Amino acid sequence: MAIKMKTVVTYRASAKCPTHSCTETHERNLHGVIDEPIERNGTNLGHTQTEAAMTALIACTNVVGAAF
Repeated sequence: MAIKMKTVVTYRASAKCPTHSCTETHERNLHGVIDEPIERNGTNLGHTQTEAAMTALIACTNVVGAAF
């Protein structure tokens, strides 16, 4: 039986926080913004932190579910 080597993946991400509520993220060649809505003194330029966490979980569930 052949042994398959595990794939090694290195993740890199960086972020800048131009305001108290806004975070600009950079992963690979992608750019994202996490921000609060205007009602919570944000600029509404992107997902809230809670929305980003929820959609990340949904995406992971989709990828794992598709494997079976």
